[in-house]
Amino acid sequence: MTQGSISTRGAPSRWLVLEPGGSLGQAREWVRKAVGDLGADHCLAVQLVVTELLTNAHDHAGGAGTLRLRVEADPCSVYVELDDRSADAPILRQAKPEALRGRGLMMVDQLSAAWGSRPRAGMGKTVWAQISCETYEWEPCAEAA
Repeated sequence: MTQGSISTRGAPSRWLVLEPGGSLGQAREWVRKAVGDLGADHCLAVQLVVTELLTNAHDHAGGAGTLRLRVEADPCSVYVELDDRSADAPILRQAKPEALRGRGLMMVDQLSAAWGSRPRAGMGKTVWAQISCETYEWEPCAEAA
């Protein structure tokens, strides 16, 4: 993991980067350590979104690339960015009730204030999501309380 600092709208931000490789469990643990100072619900929402984006990248885009988190204090938000090898945009689908799969992006959509994708120079795309304390009335984060 690498870190850096930037300033966005006058509020400090943290950039955290996880290079490709490892398991979903390792990625969730990395997220927990990276954003563990947030409220428990906010941290869990970020873990779920990261898990779903990584799973989609492996299942539909030839594997995941670099995972980035940007944490902003005011308002309390986490921006998730994941690079993959496919130029195809993710598609939000309505899974049939009997389907065993196909609900990942529905969960990302519900947990995120916003999400989408953008092309990357060279090849592939970056899928992103913003998970904000303001999205739900969950336990407030320490910095937002």
